[in-house]
Amino acid sequence: MPLCSFIVHHIYAHMERWNSSNSTKKKKKKKKPLNQSIRCISTFFFFFFFTTFGIKNYHFFSIEKNVLFMLASI
Repeated sequence: MPLCSFIVHHIYAHMERWNSSNSTKKKKKKKKPLNQSIRCISTFFFFFFFTTFGIKNYHFFSIEKNVLFMLASI
């Protein structure tokens, strides 16, 4: 399904951004706000929750699509 691949790509992009911010934090020894890491982790679990339950219940896909585009615009 193209939607699932989009979700996986989005999660991967979020994790890449989070990992790059972590590596820069180690080099500069400058503390980033904890909010960013919490937001990345919460979005990861949010996407995971929606993919597992969205595939089982197909009517959730319309809700999932709206939420995805809302989060993608952030």
